Amino acid sequence: MSRNKSQDLLPLLVMLESLGKIEVYADGFSDADAFFNDGDQVKFNASLLLLLRSCLSYFLMIKMSCFLSGQGTKSEIWQSQMRVW
Repeated sequence: MSRNKSQDLLPLLVMLESLGKIEVYADGFSDADAFFNDGDQVKFNASLLLLLRSCLSYFLMIKMSCFLSGQGTKSEIWQSQMRVW
């Protein structure tokens, strides 16, 4: 992690890693239905968790950039993001 939090690449790297893993899990399936209906759905469930992880990394990155740029306190940023959900 960098000393300057506004230039921290960790959330971006987490998102890229997650997308790469999802591509590996989805390889070999002809369509989304085949992926979903495959056996015990381990790959499908893992993909959902990776997407959630990517979303959380994205919101962390947005919140940190807003906080560090002086666009609000942590509480204000958190409340504005929760209104979006």
